[in-house]
Amino acid sequence: MQPEQAISSFASAVLAPQSWPDALESVAGACHATMVTVVNTSRRGELNCSRNARPAIDLYLHGREVPDSRIGRVKPTLAEGFRTDYDDFSPHEIAHDPYYQEFLAPLDVRWHATAALTDFDERIVISFKRSARQGPFERHDLHTLNQLRHHLRAAARQSAVWVRSHFEGELSAFSRLRRGALWLDEQGHILAKNARVEFGDGLLCDGGRLSAAHADDRSALAQAISHWHSPPGPVIVRRPSGKRPYIVDLIDVPAGDMADPKRTRCIALVNDLDAATQPARDTLQRSFALTPRETDLALALCRGATLHEAAAQLQISELHARQRLKALMAKTGSARQSDMLVLLARLNQL
Repeated sequence: MQPEQAISSFASAVLAPQSWPDALESVAGACHATMVTVVNTSRRGELNCSRNARPAIDLYLHGREVPDSRIGRVKPTLAEGFRTDYDDFSPHEIAHDPYYQEFLAPLDVRWHATAALTDFDERIVISFKRSARQGPFERHDLHTLNQLRHHLRAAARQSAVWVRSHFEGELSAFSRLRRGALWLDEQGHILAKNARVEFGDGLLCDGGRLSAAHADDRSALAQAISHWHSPPGPVIVRRPSGKRPYIVDLIDVPAGDMADPKRTRCIALVNDLDAATQPARDTLQRSFALTPRETDLALALCRGATLHEAAAQLQISELHARQRLKALMAKTGSARQSDMLVLLARLNQL
């Protein structure tokens, strides 16, 4: 396949992740490699590979008995192009390294060329593999790869932006429902959050993970996150300020739904018991055909005022306030004032 077609396939896979295996197979062919992997080395640690690389990758992840000597030693940066094995190991080291000789050699995956495509929040690294017969990547090979790298970097940046915007787009829906929400990965790392989540008073971001100020709450939250497929129930997160606690619910989002077509995700919904519970004035008034004065009283009661306090705030007599309250209860179909307030609080969720 021509490089132009491979680049097009790579870019298309950004918006259709199920096509990554075939797209990367095309990229490998265009670069005279046997296989290729693309790894997000940030906290999510996601990996995509060409279709023919899957058996080797599965063995690497689940059946490897020798340590990968490349981890921690091979660190490509955006400032440089592709690195090869000989940039990080001497021929003597490669000849005697267990990872190269005991793990890679039987798989006939002998040589690598690796480069960073993005950095910072989303660090994405691409690695081309060659067999022993093909030999290591030479200078002219690196020239071709580095020409291709510019286009692959553009597509990788697009991928990072798309993933981030998709997460944030889903979370904005919960903002409209006046709920804090966070996307979490399998280890509880925070992938994104909406503006209604505030850290510092009870809820914390500790090393990129969702945490809590009190040790007991921290333990309960970690336990719930580790079992989000069947969480034991909402987690109560107390607030050092003395405000009412947060109620955190974990929702399992199966692979194929919402923000990721391949991996299971978790949404943490944060309910702030101290958040204002009064509904929007216009919504309240139109929902029950209230007069402006009846709406004023309903909002005052929703804010927690007693009837006596509401009357003083509205500068009317308590008797007048009681008359308005009777009209409110009739229009909302409520038998008791407490029932009416519960009903009106529900409007805050709409």
